[in-house]
Amino acid sequence: MNVCKGDGVLQLWDLTADTKKAQIFLSASDSELLTCDWAKYTDNVVATAGSDCVIRGWDLRNYTLPIFQLEDHGHAVKRIKFSPFHPGILASASYDLSVRLFDTGLPDPSLEIVSHHSEFVYGLDRNLHRKGEMVSCAWDSTIQIFTPKCFQKSA
Repeated sequence: MNVCKGDGVLQLWDLTADTKKAQIFLSASDSELLTCDWAKYTDNVVATAGSDCVIRGWDLRNYTLPIFQLEDHGHAVKRIKFSPFHPGILASASYDLSVRLFDTGLPDPSLEIVSHHSEFVYGLDRNLHRKGEMVSCAWDSTIQIFTPKCFQKSA
């Protein structure tokens, strides 16, 4: 179990351990953490993001420094989700009205910016039954179901 906190610390708990307390305290940011997600293909990698607009990836075997850092958003990052289909692909939803996609394994990780909301984007998820399909929701009271261009098959 993981817990994102207002003090910028990510707490990781092992619920199978005899002592029911946090096993790792990862100081991920100097500001409020709003979201985190586990990499689907790498057990030891977790990403964090929050009000400082920065997405950071951490290897839990040595978490003194982030293994990647993405600073593309102009406002707080409310949600991040690793792809269940593509290793290293990460999506983010932000108060800058956008959903962004990244490939954390590339030198220039930015893949695409999707701007289909007129207010803060605060929800993001992936369809596990349709490869590439995603959903986002925003304060404009809309839900968008879409497949980013970077996942669409070229004709």
